[in-house]
Amino acid sequence: MMQSAVISTTEKKDIVLKTDKKERRGTNRFPYIAGFFAVLFILNGLIGSLFLTQDPMVVSLSDKYLPPAFISGGSALHLLGTDYLGRDLLSRLVVGGRVSLVVSLCSVLAGGFFGSFLGVAAGYFGGILDKVIMRFCDATMAFPHVLIAMMLAILMPQGFISVVVAIAFSVWPRFTKLIRSRTLTLKKSAFVTQAKLMGASAHRIIYTHLIPNELNLIIVLLVQVIGSSILAEAGLSFLGLSVQPPNPTWGNMITEGRDTFHVAWWESTFPTILVVITVISFNLLGEWLKRSLEPKKNTGA
Repeated sequence: MMQSAVISTTEKKDIVLKTDKKERRGTNRFPYIAGFFAVLFILNGLIGSLFLTQDPMVVSLSDKYLPPAFISGGSALHLLGTDYLGRDLLSRLVVGGRVSLVVSLCSVLAGGFFGSFLGVAAGYFGGILDKVIMRFCDATMAFPHVLIAMMLAILMPQGFISVVVAIAFSVWPRFTKLIRSRTLTLKKSAFVTQAKLMGASAHRIIYTHLIPNELNLIIVLLVQVIGSSILAEAGLSFLGLSVQPPNPTWGNMITEGRDTFHVAWWESTFPTILVVITVISFNLLGEWLKRSLEPKKNTGA
């Protein structure tokens, strides 16, 4: 009887473990569609311009407001139609996507580095430094990120650098908050205590023990923030505070097509669709990474 009871208990544990694994696989499947669009967005930014058949800057007033090729009156030379100056819309979307990629990556990396550095410093050293950093962080997070980016973009000269700085400044508090919280947890761990007892300096502990154990969280945050950075850049471009025309961005293309929507709906519709799809794709990838890289709970008895 005792042997059968032990076997029964072991079988129950195996069933629970198998069920947990199936549930994790089922609820954390890789978002293939989102991954496809994210990779497409990155490839477009890297090599998309190599496949352009039309110059996105060439003006041809005789071809203005041409509809997409799949609509009556469209031209095979302009697959997605032309804008109010006769410029090829597909070519401008490709170049605009490259601008969004470069701006979002630069701003996310800059904001992530700055925010992570402050988060580690606040969590490890504590004291007055922690209080000052967190009060500054709370004050920044009290305002909407897009509003902060708009304010900085207005105060600085318009251009690529100002947009990167504006967006980076709006996203750094998110890194600081979460990295500080993780640092406070890691600081109490056994390997950090042992390093201190062995005489390791704060610099060595931070770069050898803390940051390597926080890389997963930093990667997740970077992917999650890319979507909001693309949206922020599009919003700034829409308001005329980002890269200036005639250089195309998805945001200023939406602005240019806003007043002529009743004449040429495709001029603002296609860049809007691309912004929405790209932002959603990176958000879904970020959520998947968060579930995949977060520490697994111990299911043993």
